[in-house]
Amino acid sequence: MKHYLIGLYLLLTLSSFYPVASFKWVKWKNVSTATKAALKKTKYLAGATAYDDIIEQIEEGCEVEVATLDMDGDGKMEYAVASYGRFCCGSAGCSLNVFSQNGKKQVNLTDYIESVKPSKYGVISSAGILIKFKNVTSK
Repeated sequence: MKHYLIGLYLLLTLSSFYPVASFKWVKWKNVSTATKAALKKTKYLAGATAYDDIIEQIEEGCEVEVATLDMDGDGKMEYAVASYGRFCCGSAGCSLNVFSQNGKKQVNLTDYIESVKPSKYGVISSAGILIKFKNVTSK
């Protein structure tokens, strides 16, 4: 019985870090009106929204793709925003921002986006490391 409980504990613990699904990327021009409206309400940096940042990146010449996915099983969508281009990419990869709870929780990283996987608690980087959502306070 003890071995069964230890095995069950390990299974539940490890499964929380593994991907819940995969990101399904949609080019910005094909993103739904409802998703764009939600991104207008999603806080990003110092009074800006995720939508504001996307528009700025597009103006800088980046291509933007968005994925929506209920990563934590709460029935609400999380939004992942990937940006590609000279302004948004470097030797470490490209810009990826994931927003939960209207931007109250975020993951912001530079990585090889095609290798990043969603997880219940954030994302799993291309190196296989769990990057957890961080609480963000708005000012």
